[in-house]
Amino acid sequence: MTSEGNYVALGVSYSTDGDVSGNAGNGDYWAVEFNGTGAIIWERCFGGSGPDRGQTIRPDPSFKGLFMLVGDSSSVDGDVTGNHGGSDYWVVKLGAQEGLKANFRATPLTGTAPLSVRFTDLSGGEPTQFMYEFGDGFRAMGANPAHTYRKPGMYSVTLTVSKLNRDERKIEKDTVTKSAYIIVTQGTPGPFIADFTASPTVGTAPLTVRFTDTSSGDPLLYLYRFGDGTASRTPNPLHTYRRTGTYPVTLTVWTIQDGRLMRNTTVRENFIQVG
Repeated sequence: MTSEGNYVALGVSYSTDGDVSGNAGNGDYWAVEFNGTGAIIWERCFGGSGPDRGQTIRPDPSFKGLFMLVGDSSSVDGDVTGNHGGSDYWVVKLGAQEGLKANFRATPLTGTAPLSVRFTDLSGGEPTQFMYEFGDGFRAMGANPAHTYRKPGMYSVTLTVSKLNRDERKIEKDTVTKSAYIIVTQGTPGPFIADFTASPTVGTAPLTVRFTDTSSGDPLLYLYRFGDGTASRTPNPLHTYRRTGTYPVTLTVWTIQDGRLMRNTTVRENFIQVG
């Protein structure tokens, strides 16, 4: 466990995709830090083209770095130097990153939609610019933004920080992505009922009527049938009746609940009266 309450693990990985990046070939040491929900904070491969197997991780006893990684290695290239032949013990001192280090926390990490989340910058190196990508298509500038997730899902969050290095006259940047960091669940759905109002409902031809959707249960699709042979698929249509008569109006709505397509229909007989 780290001082921030996260966890660091060490093992061996043969992957070159997914959560694993930077594999040097064959098996590598793979060190990964994750939080209590399993979201990855950082990860890194260590090794060369031969098999490298990380076995033990311990805090750095000198307190000048982060961790000591211990295992065995058959590599003679990449990160590995000084191999004596065959498989050697290989000790790696994983030091703290210098300069910028992007980091943040969020609260809450889970909840039902709509879920409002407050992000707090924890970056090192005194960045001056911040860019959050919330994983749902939205972004925000600033160190400590708030964001509302309106749909259920599992969202990865990315923070990029930057500052001007005046000595070297260049922009420094660092990025961290926390995978599957925010988990938004579906709240208890309300009753799914098609409903609408209209104004006016009585008048002389040509009579223009505004229909307003009042359905419950978050419909996704709409179909109005105005009773005069015409229809509309918008939730709040405007329709003109050009002939006298009494017209029924039907509204059908669709949504998805528990992975199923749901439909509900309301019919109002003799609803529009055109003189």
